[in-house]
Amino acid sequence: CSSLCNISIPSSVTSIKSKAFENCSKLSAITIPKSVTEIGNQTFRNCSSLKDVSIPSSITLLPNSIFEGCTSLDMITIPPSIISIGNDSFYGCSSLTEIILPSSVTDIGWHAFRECTSLKSISIPSSVTSIGEKAFQKCSSLSSLLIPSSVTSIGNEAFCECSSLKEISIPSSVTFLGSGAFYNCESLIQIVIPSSVTLICENTFSGCSSLINI
Repeated sequence: CSSLCNISIPSSVTSIKSKAFENCSKLSAITIPKSVTEIGNQTFRNCSSLKDVSIPSSITLLPNSIFEGCTSLDMITIPPSIISIGNDSFYGCSSLTEIILPSSVTDIGWHAFRECTSLKSISIPSSVTSIGEKAFQKCSSLSSLLIPSSVTSIGNEAFCECSSLKEISIPSSVTFLGSGAFYNCESLIQIVIPSSVTLICENTFSGCSSLINI
């Protein structure tokens, strides 16, 4: 469907299956009706012209790779019904500058925001308990981040190569810092590690050439 520019989904639709609009490279906007309660994996993957999308409150899960490779997507509103951000959900959304996660979200999946190179800020709610592997890898514009006290684990390479990240405070709820969690965060100057942390894995701070205080 490389020539499809727009689509109107009728309110009779309750489910959109996996890869339904994958590689529709000219699709620029889509509104999902409230009748839809399920969206499959990779539904809008590589829709490189998609800039505007509305997710209804009937959806509770953002599936794996739903917006992966949507390089024109610059903003999105996630409704308060969403409890989980699936793996690779926004992988490679290089125009996305800001995202606010609702307080309903408890889990940020693997590679969820990987290579969102324009992402400058993200608000992680206090409902989140885990940050998945490579969740924010190569978010090269991300300069600051507040990790809430609800988070207990930070996955492998979660913030790897976040080259603009200067300072981060790890809450006392965290017990595990994954392998390469802050690998090559070359602007990172300071980090606070609480006494709750029992395991710091290999290469956690490798390549953090500006780090002067831990």
